[in-house]
Amino acid sequence: MSDFKVCTLNVNGARDVGKRACIYELLKLKKVNVAMLQETHSDTLNGTDWRREWDGEVVLSALSSTSAGVAVLFARGFIPKSHTVEERVKGRLLVVRANYELFNLVFINVYAPNSGPARVQFLNELSAVL
Repeated sequence: MSDFKVCTLNVNGARDVGKRACIYELLKLKKVNVAMLQETHSDTLNGTDWRREWDGEVVLSALSSTSAGVAVLFARGFIPKSHTVEERVKGRLLVVRANYELFNLVFINVYAPNSGPARVQFLNELSAVL
């Protein structure tokens, strides 16, 4: 395995098919191999759309169609041989363990709540993962 590009992007909602198309185009233009997206505002219904539209592997953790949501997108040429998904906090903390040839990589996608008590609880959960 040679060099690869990872990016993280807060998309501030991606329920709209046109907005998702722009995101996909940007990722392809920048030749990103693994994209970790936050605030996707995805739900189980539009998860199928993501998988149909993206030319690669999509891992989603959805909370609601109006808030939160995280995703890990693997480019077509960088799909792992195998991977496991751990949804630690629905729509906010996603751990993807991926196997590439001789390498095992762990991708952790985080989108923390912005309110006090929920944030403290979330950060405690995050510290248990790290």
